[in-house]
Parts: sequence; structure tokens; C-alpha cells
Amino acid sequence: MCGKRLKRHEHPIRILKDRAGRRKETAPKPAPAGNGASTCYPAASHPRAPLNIDQDKRALTTQERKRIRRRRIAKPLVRYLGSPLLRLYSSLWRKRLVYESDAARDAVQNGCLAVLWHGRGFSLLPVFRGHKASILVSPGDDGRLIADLLESWGFETITGSTRHGATAALREMLAVLQQGRNIVVTPDGPPGPAHTVTSAMAFLSRGTGYPVVPLGMGIHRRWRLSSYDRYTIPKPFARVTSFVGNPIQVPKDARGEEAGAQWTETIRQALLRAEERAFDELGIPFDL
Repeated sequence: MCGKRLKRHEHPIRILKDRAGRRKETAPKPAPAGNGASTCYPAASHPRAPLNIDQDKRALTTQERKRIRRRRIAKPLVRYLGSPLLRLYSSLWRKRLVYESDAARDAVQNGCLAVLWHGRGFSLLPVFRGHKASILVSPGDDGRLIADLLESWGFETITGSTRHGATAALREMLAVLQQGRNIVVTPDGPPGPAHTVTSAMAFLSRGTGYPVVPLGMGIHRRWRLSSYDRYTIPKPFARVTSFVGNPIQVPKDARGEEAGAQWTETIRQALLRAEERAFDELGIPFDL
């Protein structure tokens, strides 16, 4: 014991009685402010300050809770059933692959930066399976879920983004391109906006020395989701045409904001033309 007598509120454990006469132990109350606090017990024996719930754990909204539940349900389904189900479903599509020129075919065979709109990504899997493609996926839970599905189809994945962390993924992408593989990128990936291209694509082409190849996807008989990019899912027995446009090589001396903006717009217009050509091959009106 210390030489100083402890005050009632300073005891580490207080034995009280409730209304029914039962004994119960309670934690001590905080010592009063000032110099009257006891020094006989270490700081750990004093009651801990209450946690700030708003700082330690942010309250989830109803929409966020629903998103978390969907991910928990979708993850095992995609990992174990996604590949066979998609393979079976896509076998019902009538698929066709069209190259704009021999230069486009050579670029795909020798390694390129293939770009397509995010809303056409579902149609990409069965059409380009076996074409030595590595796909850039965004970091996070959704990206990991998509990566599991892509890898089950034989694709390789690279974690990164054309908006954030493009420089970090550049070295890995260059190694993949040097192996003669293609890298597939959706420049308007989440959070959007749809049908936009960032300057990262021109930067990647200039930095790696490999061309950008636009991929247009024309889909007859399709569903459109209510997402920001109106995600497209072909219906059973739909005709799906993939149009591979001419390669675009950004030169090494294309430096500065003005040059980057010009080449970025060039890539975007080429991607829009490839989409339009894909719909022309189907003989149906262009629907972006």
C-alpha cells in the first residue's frame, strides 16, 4: 500500500450492491482534475477514455451495407462458378473478329496497348481469350474480384490504374509487352465519366514505345445496365463483332501538356471510330 490513503473514487475496483442486494464490480470513475489524482497505481489501471465512434468506425449508409453484402455473395460465385457459367453463356454468341489492316493484326501479334470502353468489358472475355492478353485491373475489392474471373479464363492481370498509380504499373507493363503480349486497358473505368480517355494512355505509349490499338465492340441484341457507362451485356444468340483499329504510336518527343492533350484526343477519336465500324460490320445503327 502507498502511504497516501486512497479516496473512494480512486480504488481500481469498487464493490457495489444493486437494488436486489447482489454484489457487482464496476470500473472506477476518472480521477478529478488537478493535483489530487493518485500516483499509487500505474496509468493502465485507470479507466480508458471512451472511444470516439465517429472517428474509429464510420457509420455505413444503407447503400454501402448493400454493396458489402453483394460483394460477399458475389465473391465465391465469381471465383467458383463465374468462369464455367460465362463460358457456357458466351458459347451462345455468334462472334466475329475484324482487323482494319495488316498493321492492326501485326500490332496485336507483337504486343500493343489495346483500349476499349469499360462498358464493353463483358464482351471482351470470350472474344480475346487465347490472344496473349494481360488486363489492367483497378486496385481494391472490386478489382480483385474481376481479376479472379479474368485469371480463371487464362488472362494475366496487372494491378494499377490509368488515373492513379500508372507510373508504378509502367515497369510491369513494359515487361509484359516485351514478351509479345497485349495489355488491355479500359481508359474510362470507374469512377468515370464514360467514354473519356486520360493522358495516361499517351504517356504509356510514349514511355513503352508500343502502339495504342483501339478495340470497338458492336453488339446486336443487348441489355444495358443503369451504371455510369451503361454496361452492355449481349443477349443469348446475339451477334458480337470486335473491330481492331489501326495502331497509334505516340512518338518519344511528344512532351508537354499540349502534345499530351492532342495525342489523348487522337486516341479517343480512334476508339469512337472503331466502335462505329464494329456496328457498321453488323449493319445496325451505332449505339454508344
